[in-house]
Amino acid sequence: MFWSRDDGNLPPREPGRLLVGNIDIKPDAAMLFDLQKKHGDLITLKVVGQTIIVVCGYDTIKEVLVKHDESTSAHTASFGFSEYFELSGMLGASGTKWRNQRKFGHEAFRSIDSGSNNLESRVLELPDFLQEIDKMKGTPSDVDRLIKTSHYNIISSFRFGKRFAHEDGILTRLVDLLDEAMKIVNEQLALNFMEWLKYVPGDPFKVRRRRFLVNEIFKIVQKSIDEHKETLENPKTSDFIYSFLKEQGKRKLNKVS
Repeated sequence: MFWSRDDGNLPPREPGRLLVGNIDIKPDAAMLFDLQKKHGDLITLKVVGQTIIVVCGYDTIKEVLVKHDESTSAHTASFGFSEYFELSGMLGASGTKWRNQRKFGHEAFRSIDSGSNNLESRVLELPDFLQEIDKMKGTPSDVDRLIKTSHYNIISSFRFGKRFAHEDGILTRLVDLLDEAMKIVNEQLALNFMEWLKYVPGDPFKVRRRRFLVNEIFKIVQKSIDEHKETLENPKTSDFIYSFLKEQGKRKLNKVS
């Protein structure tokens, strides 16, 4: 059974099943492109009683998040951000907290992007990747892991301020942890609408496993933060952690004064 009742001023809605709504819709690119062609850049979905507005297209996303940020900055947090990240960060926060986080993020990345060692130059640093390709000597190889380590290395360069060798233990460990954690995200989609399922015996939604993975990732990040604190007065490079620590210091001074 399907329903398609209109809800006031909401965007066009994809018909769904009785009671559970659009629970069968997979949030992948192909499905969202199909919905965009059918309904336009704004689409309403209903999943187990919750209303979801899907925003597509660069111009529409900019219109919603930038020009109307006062109206859209408050949002319901997904299970992952409430369970593992305590509604923090630019993706997990909401309202004024989110706007402050976003403003800091823009300023931090603008600062990192200045000078000769900007974001573009870090992305174009490919010698290590090409060297690994040369080692394969033209033989058929699975380059999935090589591409992942290269991708995370780019992120590491502006987050931690350094790149790692492809076989570096920290980098490979980080890739393994993030890779497994991202796979579990899709297995936990139902928890966004029925959080009580996390108490089902046997951990079928891998809530405890993802907790372990997140904690291990935190340990790697915390170690880098501790190293940055030791050189905060004389930073070796420009990266996101240095920017965050400096901003944190400024705010503490402002509170004291």
